[in-house]
Amino acid sequence: MKFLLVAVLPAVRIELNPTVLFNQGIALDTVRKAINNANVRRPLGYLNDEQ
Repeated sequence: MKFLLVAVLPAVRIELNPTVLFNQGIALDTVRKAINNANVRRPLGYLNDEQ
């Protein structure tokens, strides 16, 4: 599973391991919200689920 955040400059690519997140009790939406809240620029990317 890949979560791609793209801004004009720079682009940030984050690869998540859904199994590890699940085992730690962390939802993908929790990660998305944390990234959104930590960035001044809002993401213009997408969530790609290529399992």
